[in-house]
Amino acid sequence: MAKIGRSDPDVEMLTRLAEALDTDIQLLIYGEPKKRDMKQIRRAAARLAVILLLYVIFQIIAGYEEDAARTRFAMPGISLFMRLTGYPVLFLWAGSVVTSLIMAVTGGTSPFLARKGMIYRAVFVPFAGCLLFTAPYSLSFLAMKIWAWADVLLYPEKTMRSYGFNFGPVLGHIYFHMMDFIFTYSFGIYMICFAAGCVLWLTKTEKKK
Repeated sequence: MAKIGRSDPDVEMLTRLAEALDTDIQLLIYGEPKKRDMKQIRRAAARLAVILLLYVIFQIIAGYEEDAARTRFAMPGISLFMRLTGYPVLFLWAGSVVTSLIMAVTGGTSPFLARKGMIYRAVFVPFAGCLLFTAPYSLSFLAMKIWAWADVLLYPEKTMRSYGFNFGPVLGHIYFHMMDFIFTYSFGIYMICFAAGCVLWLTKTEKKK
């Protein structure tokens, strides 16, 4: 019994069309390969370098402040501010920048094609709320640091110095336990902030050109 051969009419038609147009059949089927956005890649790489530089600088400052706290009982105001507010924001920014760099290099698209606005708000609102709640407490450490510097410069003859802010018994108690929680689980919290930055970039609203 003779074997009946089969041919794909679509492939045959595309092959003839590619020959007629003097082009590659793969190019005809899949289109032009997506070009890398070099401007976005350079911008993301520059931002990532700034983030790394800021992280290194504040880590060095934290080392000096912690030494001063052990030897002179000085308030490590900048270090405390960074641990409560600065590093969460820095890791959120890092997550967004790393995601934009990966997407620019690979030419990928966001997996959150549906309900982008809802996902964005579900991540952004809690983060912004926590940041606003901790801001007065974390900023008070910076204020105390500036207050201490000004006090030393203006009144160098003083021997007893005391600085602090009173947030009341209830809010002060909440802030104290919140700081203890952040210090205990700082790595996990910063990784959550990094992941939140990734999701926020992937679900952001595209700008109309």
